Amino acid sequence: DIARKLLDKGDVDDVRQQLDKIRESKQETSDRIRALIRDLHRSPLGAKGLAESLESFTDEVGRDSHIRFHRDVQDIDLPAPIALLVFHIAREGIMNAVKHADPTDVSVTVAEQGEDIVLQLEDNGSGFDAGAPGPEGHYGMAMMRERAKVGGGSLEVRSGIGEGTTITVRFPIALLQREPQPGTEPPAANGPERASPGTPGTTSRSAEGSRDSVPA
Repeated sequence: DIARKLLDKGDVDDVRQQLDKIRESKQETSDRIRALIRDLHRSPLGAKGLAESLESFTDEVGRDSHIRFHRDVQDIDLPAPIALLVFHIAREGIMNAVKHADPTDVSVTVAEQGEDIVLQLEDNGSGFDAGAPGPEGHYGMAMMRERAKVGGGSLEVRSGIGEGTTITVRFPIALLQREPQPGTEPPAANGPERASPGTPGTTSRSAEGSRDSVPA
């Protein structure tokens, strides 16, 4: 629409500039997607799985900082690409908090909620104005959002100056296309059946950091 209006005005040079911006934006998106695909082939999860990998990562960060981590990560049978995206988003969010927010406590939750697989990161750090543009050259939040989008999910950020930050990522279960295990029926057309608490195969890893919790 912008290009059409500029053409109607005879602003050929401005049209060229707009087209160049569109081309650059497409190239940046393409580069990000290629980087995400490369990540999928170099998975840090290995044989550990998502829950254990997040536990190891937060333990390592906790040892190197004053931060207490509170984990509630269900051992959900996720497709490998989605599990990897969840891990990368969690890692990026945690490192953003460490570098920019100076929190003392960070909560990491991965669980089935309704029709979604939900990752939630919550910290009590300095927070920021979620409506303001990020610092130039700081792509952490943009990359997290891009990773969520690649997996068919969404990312929501709630924050305020002095109020901490909560990042919520949702992946619709219906889009995960889990492969049925041998001897089981494929998911029904209206979406996969979710295991109830205590169902074999879906366990929860709930853990606190090695230090004492802050009193409420």
